[in-house]
Amino acid sequence: MIKRQIFESLRAAAISRGFWVARAGKAEAASELVEVIKSARATAALRRFGAAGDGGYLLPDDLEGIAALFSPGVSTICEFDLEFAERGIDVYMADASVNAPPINHPKFHFSEKFIDTYISATTTTMSAWLEETGMAATSEDLVLQMDIECAEYRVFASIPDTILRRFRIIVVEIHNLDQIFSDFSAQTILGTFKRLSQFFNIVHIHPNNIDPLFKIGNFEVYPTMEFTLYRKDRPVSSGAASLPNPLDADCVVGKPTAVLPAIWTRLGAALGPATNLHYAAL
Repeated sequence: MIKRQIFESLRAAAISRGFWVARAGKAEAASELVEVIKSARATAALRRFGAAGDGGYLLPDDLEGIAALFSPGVSTICEFDLEFAERGIDVYMADASVNAPPINHPKFHFSEKFIDTYISATTTTMSAWLEETGMAATSEDLVLQMDIECAEYRVFASIPDTILRRFRIIVVEIHNLDQIFSDFSAQTILGTFKRLSQFFNIVHIHPNNIDPLFKIGNFEVYPTMEFTLYRKDRPVSSGAASLPNPLDADCVVGKPTAVLPAIWTRLGAALGPATNLHYAAL
């Protein structure tokens, strides 16, 4: 009881200063996350789509037969989307933070809404979005490029398997990976990657250098990382390609380059003593 009172006092003091104190989980969650991601790693020939820096991504050059790109999270950059449009592929964009994409193109179809888990004046779901575009009634393959500032976890959880499997390629920026040590967040992060690994191989990982490396024991991760997922029915080689890829580029110019730590790049690399770390609960 006394420990609980101390914890609540510390949390109240932290909140008043703009910080949040949460109960920490066990380090095993970090080890499990590494293993889930490494088990899904595979190699595919990649090329860069989009900008030379932020907003550019490495994807398999396998767009033959792709009916549309779905691109939630437009902001002010759309070179990636433009490259798809120039190939004659319809691009469906959604973002309530802007009134329109920064570039016009006949293949661009814009919705001033956020993609989320419910429908409102400013939000819609992935299922409803596909219905509105007419793509739900087809069986053609799609591509998903998603950067929606932490909403990716709940959006992925809300997409039915039948729709998720429609995407031949997914490139997504995953945020808050350092929260794997939060007891509350660990299961959300793990659950997301476990579900995605049922249907997709991970063919590329690129850390965003916007934040510094987070480290506890032998566990190292960049809080924000870009993942390229390639549906398991597509051709890949076993194992994982070396990282970084020569086509990678810094997301933020002027900040140190983010180099993916060895635990993510080498299959079989272990966390070692970090897996024995436990956190005492107050």
